[in-house]
Amino acid sequence: MARGISIHVGVNKPDPSFQMTPLNACVNDAVEMEKLASDHNFTTQLFIDDQAKFEPLKKAILEAAGKLKSGDIFLFTFSGHGSGVLRDDNEDDGQDEAILLHDCVLVDNYISRNLWSRFDEGVRILGVADCCHGGSTFLSFLFHKVMDPVTSFFGSAMKMFAGSPVRLQPQLKDLTSSDQSRIRQASVSLGEQIDTELATEGRDPKATILTLAACNDFEKALDGVDGNDNGAFTKALLEELGRRKPDPNAALPPPPVNYKVLRMRVSENLEKKNIKKQHPTLLPENADPQFLEQAPFSV
Repeated sequence: MARGISIHVGVNKPDPSFQMTPLNACVNDAVEMEKLASDHNFTTQLFIDDQAKFEPLKKAILEAAGKLKSGDIFLFTFSGHGSGVLRDDNEDDGQDEAILLHDCVLVDNYISRNLWSRFDEGVRILGVADCCHGGSTFLSFLFHKVMDPVTSFFGSAMKMFAGSPVRLQPQLKDLTSSDQSRIRQASVSLGEQIDTELATEGRDPKATILTLAACNDFEKALDGVDGNDNGAFTKALLEELGRRKPDPNAALPPPPVNYKVLRMRVSENLEKKNIKKQHPTLLPENADPQFLEQAPFSV
């Protein structure tokens, strides 16, 4: 029988020295995603705010990699600030995508080459990213080879801002270049450690990887409006999975049959809420067809 392990990260409040405006709903996103995973028979771990630091998170991921074998699944969800770090000439968009943990910026190359690469061939890795510039946050590749036509179209409109939701204007989960510079100055030694490990230990992953993200690499994702809410993407995801109702009088939707249908329905959900410039992505398009066709979040 296949085994599932999941890790869920939500960062509303990064290290105060980073001087970032706190987000509202990321911790709640992580809590809800952990509940979802637990209900789908994953063994779960939750890392929120000051628990979501590089070393304990790295340790937990590597421990999961040591336990899972071919046919098993690892689920990693992140909600928080995301960015495009303009420094990578090896990717077609000229940037590394990155997430902000409590104590550092963690780039996609490290996630892919130093963390996902530790999983055995045949393990399924599913990443769910509710952050700005999220499309390839958990991947590192020449994205023109794998992006679908719809995603590529929206990716050509660089630095698009998310549309207005129906109610109070939430924050964007963006990490600007000035934010990145300030954070790197505040976490020099950890940043140097990550760069060194990437240069000396990084290797191509062999596991089967799939990422479902709130938006593509050039867009920004909407936070929730308060701590009892969810980010726009996570809320839509939960609604389409039948875990919460968009309308108290509405019937629960039928479960999506596979990841492609789930992404399509989440996109339509956001469109109906007038969130028209945040386009969920499912990458890479050349992922294992059997993985893509599985019931979402099934072990």
